[in-house]
Amino acid sequence: MTVKDPVSMPERGVVEALLLLLLVVVVRVVVVVVRVVLVVVAVVVAAAAVVVVVVVVVVVVVVVVVVAVIVALVVSFAS
Repeated sequence: MTVKDPVSMPERGVVEALLLLLLVVVVRVVVVVVRVVLVVVAVVVAAAAVVVVVVVVVVVVVVVVVVAVIVALVVSFAS
């Protein structure tokens, strides 16, 4: 009595084809996930850049207003 090979030759080809298809699907899913992560990172970096620009503009405006008020007070007290 011989023990039959659990995967015969024709079935082995099918299994290999299915494994190759699974590998292709996994690679495509990984590529899509990486692209989504890169887009999210790009959006976060762009949002951070916008926040930095807004903060810099606000600081510059506040400094200009404070300097203008100080100059106006000095001029009014000097005259």
